[in-house]
Amino acid sequence: ADNYETHAEEIIEKGFEIFGDRIAVIHAKDFVIANGEVKTTVPGRGMLNYPVLLKKLKETKPYIEVIVEDMKPEYMEEAINYIREVYKKV
Repeated sequence: ADNYETHAEEIIEKGFEIFGDRIAVIHAKDFVIANGEVKTTVPGRGMLNYPVLLKKLKETKPYIEVIVEDMKPEYMEEAINYIREVYKKV
């Protein structure tokens, strides 16, 4: 249940180990836990470890497409800018 806090890097690494050659696109979402339930939120506002994810992408799939969808239009620019800035820094 709390593996997102203590094992995020391990989970991301394992995902790339298992699915790496089949990953063709990344669907960017983020999440928070509210009242014991997982709720999606704008990338960068939640608990997903984007630095670890984007570092792994930069190392293994630097030209992969990252899709941001299912979000209110007023948050799109924030989400895209967050992903771009983290990607530049990792």
